[in-house]
Amino acid sequence: MQMWRGISEQSNEVDGYKFSSDAGDYGRGEYWARDESFARIYGSVITRKVELDNALHISPNDIVILAKDIYGTTIKNQANHCRFKASEELTKDMISNGYDGIVVYGYERFRMWSACIFKLYTK
Repeated sequence: MQMWRGISEQSNEVDGYKFSSDAGDYGRGEYWARDESFARIYGSVITRKVELDNALHISPNDIVILAKDIYGTTIKNQANHCRFKASEELTKDMISNGYDGIVVYGYERFRMWSACIFKLYTK
C-alpha cells in the first residue's frame, strides 16, 4: 500500500533515544499513514509502498485496549520515559509473536489506514 511519513527534527529524548512525536502508541518503529496531509503534520513528507510480511491487523477499539489498558503507551499523565519503555515492551512482544508491524484502519484519523513498522531501538 502506498503510504506517507512525516519526517521532522528529532525533538523528544528519553534515555538517549530521540524521537519526533510521542513514545509510540502502538510500538517502536516507523509510523506511516495512508493520508499525505496527515503525514505532513509531522514534517517533510516522504512516500513509499509499505509491505509487511506478517502485520497484526487490529481495529481502533482493540488498539486502544492494547495500547492504553494492557501496555500503557497512551496514558497521558504517565511520564514519557514510562510510555517509551511500555512501547518498547509492546514491540518486543509483537515481534516474539511473529509480527513485523501493526496496521490499523481508523485509529489516527477516521477512515485512514496507518501502520507502525517495528524497529527496536538499541544502544
